[in-house]
Amino acid sequence: MGLINSNTPGYLTVDTSGYMFGGMNTSTLAERLKIAMEAGDISQTSLAEKAGIAQPTIWKIVTGKTQSSAKIVEISTVLGVRPEWLAKGIGPMRDGDSDNGNAITIYDKEAIPGLFIVNLWDDNGETKDVVAVPDTIKSPNCRAYKLRYDSGYPEAPDGAIIVVDTLETPGHNDFVYAKVKDQASVYKFTTGGENGFLISSEPRVPLIPVGDDAKIIGVVVYLSRSFKR
Repeated sequence: MGLINSNTPGYLTVDTSGYMFGGMNTSTLAERLKIAMEAGDISQTSLAEKAGIAQPTIWKIVTGKTQSSAKIVEISTVLGVRPEWLAKGIGPMRDGDSDNGNAITIYDKEAIPGLFIVNLWDDNGETKDVVAVPDTIKSPNCRAYKLRYDSGYPEAPDGAIIVVDTLETPGHNDFVYAKVKDQASVYKFTTGGENGFLISSEPRVPLIPVGDDAKIIGVVVYLSRSFKR
């Protein structure tokens, strides 16, 4: 399972500006996209460029000529909204907004085309929060984490959201999420020795042997970080 690198997990960050649009029509994908674009002050051209898709695709959604898109995750992450909300109008526009009684349920999670819902974990175990990611990485062994420290790798800064597969075997130069002396971070993996080694982003740090003091939590299969605006 390869790493999918998306540029922003904005839909996972707390942002209360969504209350401004509470009275507007959100019954269609077109209306929800218009609201999110207005809230983010972003044009069709800019959205298409940042999401890595063709501008006519955005135009078709905005005009209602299409009622779905395989690029919902990419679009929603650029706009900083929850993909469940953009795709189906489920729950709040953004995390931290009032959900008006429309909190996502386990049944809703299975009913959103193109999305895979992963439980968010922290140092204490599984939390009640979830992350929506492209279903191309779907696996029962996936966990999501929000990085508490800057790994030093530009792909994995402080605050980035990663999804790891806990049973996948890492290959040379794969990103892995590992705990070294009780602190978890993202490293690169290389083969060798008894169990392989972790490579720090700091070139002066020697290879860290995987073992009792350095345990791999999982191979990173999805990574999402915020744009710097």
